[in-house]
Amino acid sequence: MVLALASASILFRDFLEGLFVVAIGSMLIHAAFRLVTGRTKPYRCPECNKLTSRGYANCRHCGSSITD
Repeated sequence: MVLALASASILFRDFLEGLFVVAIGSMLIHAAFRLVTGRTKPYRCPECNKLTSRGYANCRHCGSSITD
């Protein structure tokens, strides 16, 4: 009985791992597809023109203030 529960636990864990791999992989593929097709535009700093994030108050490359 204990062996059966251990086997079921391992199968369930493997199933969850597989599910996470598929979910994360599909999110990455979808994000790449949106970037390639132009649906998602990368944000560039207005001062240094390097890629940065709108989530920061300042550009991580040149330190200039990022405003919308």
